[in-house]
Amino acid sequence: CSPFGWCGDTPGHCDANITTPEENSTFPGVDENMTEPIIDKNITKSVGPIDSDKICGGYYPDWFETPKVRNIHPNYNLVYLFSARPSGSSDGSVSFTPQYDMEELKIDIQHERSVNHRAFILSVGGFGNAFYLDNRSFSETLLDSVTTIYDEIGGIDGLDWDMYSDGIEPSTEEMIWISLELKSRYPGFIITSTAVPYRKADKNFCRAAVTAGALDYCAPKFYGAPDLTTPSSVLGYVQEWVDLLGEQYVVIGLAINYEENHFQTKELAVQTYNTTKSQFPEIRGVFNWEISYDYLENTRFSTAVCTV
Repeated sequence: CSPFGWCGDTPGHCDANITTPEENSTFPGVDENMTEPIIDKNITKSVGPIDSDKICGGYYPDWFETPKVRNIHPNYNLVYLFSARPSGSSDGSVSFTPQYDMEELKIDIQHERSVNHRAFILSVGGFGNAFYLDNRSFSETLLDSVTTIYDEIGGIDGLDWDMYSDGIEPSTEEMIWISLELKSRYPGFIITSTAVPYRKADKNFCRAAVTAGALDYCAPKFYGAPDLTTPSSVLGYVQEWVDLLGEQYVVIGLAINYEENHFQTKELAVQTYNTTKSQFPEIRGVFNWEISYDYLENTRFSTAVCTV
């Protein structure tokens, strides 16, 4: 299995250059001594809030301290705080490690939410941190943990389910219950989920959750595995997801990386998103894996793909 949740027994699924973030202090392909980006000085905001514009989201991993929230390119109108993980116990509790000092992070997030109308959602799980929701007691403990993190940060805008991977299928009934509880507690709360484009269990969960009013969108990811990065393959899978959920419930996940296999160049990512939006004009948007790499590598995604 790769760090991006893909598992397979063909050579294309293997890449000696890919290692998990938990095993390394830096993201693969980034100079460990690099702490400042190669700035192209293009910091013009051209994407509006998610309630009036398409989503251009980005995962903001906790193993890299740059950029700070206030320095994330303004074209990212939604930021995934990655991630809340199991706390070492098996009772459903999770914890969130801030990218930098929690009080400073809290101030930055609340400023961006109130002043720049940027949305922040907490991602739960990630590679190596998948888990089942075994029963309602487990789910209640997980819900309490998310509420605690919500309060520690001073408020967030949603939750992203990213904890069914590594061979673990979604706990559909319990995930829907938690999602509806959060929506009840926090009006306007967004619930999202990543997905493997071709995996039936992911499709079944997203369909059930959308039908129950417990999911705002599902986001199949097109990176980190063979045969997923060409515009034609993306279009084929997106058609399946649109037929299943409707265009307004679909976001696509892309990633630009020049050092790793099964990723895209800036030009290919732009072409892919442009073609997808042309064929599915009501699609909800796009997300990027991930913000730190984008920041250090000259903001290719935020200035090229977000503006399509």
